[in-house]
Amino acid sequence: MQRLVEQALATRKRMAAGQHLYSDDDLMVIPAGGNGSPSGASLIPLDLSLPGIFRTSRPEKLLRNDGTVVTQIVVSAATFDQHRKADARPRDERRAPVPDPLTRKRLNYSFEGVRLVSVNSFLDREAIRATNSLDGIDHCSATASSICSASGIRVPALVVAAGAYKFIGDTERLFDQLPSRDKEYIVIEGALHSFQPCVECEKTPGQFGNSRRNTFDYLAAWAKARF
Repeated sequence: MQRLVEQALATRKRMAAGQHLYSDDDLMVIPAGGNGSPSGASLIPLDLSLPGIFRTSRPEKLLRNDGTVVTQIVVSAATFDQHRKADARPRDERRAPVPDPLTRKRLNYSFEGVRLVSVNSFLDREAIRATNSLDGIDHCSATASSICSASGIRVPALVVAAGAYKFIGDTERLFDQLPSRDKEYIVIEGALHSFQPCVECEKTPGQFGNSRRNTFDYLAAWAKARF
């Protein structure tokens, strides 16, 4: 990321000095930049045990498939195996968040893994600076950072994490940034990014089948109690 940031800054400097082909903006082609998993290069899926990614850092609320709520360290149900099963389906039906390393390597060396952005949009929205990719991230160095933006929210807030996806750690960090006095964090067991059940993660049929209904029932009850 640091190399890409320096590249974009150098282009912007040339534009300002009138030394670039265009004076206002240009395109950046980012190999393996992808648009999320599985087409983007990332170290995270190579090790599901990395701290602060696929699990909470402390006991948190977990909304289980049967509708009960428990408090525990929550670990994502995401697995490498779910991608192997999903990979046989048409591309637009694949929702597995953790591709196995061989699949990721194949995608990173294909056009499917290319990200096309403008220099200005990259620098303004996506060029987050870091000294360490796990815990040295300057979240406020880009305008599109949800974790940074959370620091401006002071109304009641409910942060809901998908329990079979890769953002459990990030949503917990977002929650910690909220200055709201009335705030709550909860993980939905077995849910993917859109809170549909991760069928490929299930050990028994229907294990996570209530994830979407549970999500919106909880949201409705939370909102009704406050508004």
